[in-house]
Amino acid sequence: MIKTEIEVEGLEELEKRLLAISADMAGKNVRNSLMKAGKVVFDDMKANVKTGNVTRKVKTDKGGTVTISPGFLKSRIKRRSRLNRTGQARGFKGDSIVSVSIGVYKVPYVAAVEYGAANRGVRAQPFIRRALENNVDQVISTFKADLKRRLDEGIA
Repeated sequence: MIKTEIEVEGLEELEKRLLAISADMAGKNVRNSLMKAGKVVFDDMKANVKTGNVTRKVKTDKGGTVTISPGFLKSRIKRRSRLNRTGQARGFKGDSIVSVSIGVYKVPYVAAVEYGAANRGVRAQPFIRRALENNVDQVISTFKADLKRRLDEGIA
């Protein structure tokens, strides 16, 4: 999985307002705003992933077989979020309260698609990195606007 972190500047006013409400409500507002902002990247990834046109069977690590049909990679693109309700750092970085991930899950060959595999003659088809790079400004502006709207309206 490709991990990218983006620091957002200029949220001092919103941060003060978040600290004024309960931690649970603040976390829910931040998570919902991040999920909404991340939908642009999610949609871009789904739109630009190249799907093959061959159905094939692949052996799993546990000895079973899985049939991979066209569209399998696209179906494994997911948005996930976690809310740190306990305040413990287990699974979270520092004092984070929310984690939102957008990526391809349980597809062992996604790195070969994203970066290519020179030893197998597979060209890189970077759809994950491009989705983030092309939409980072829109993600940040959507996040700020949606979080501000939520705090103004008192939405949870």
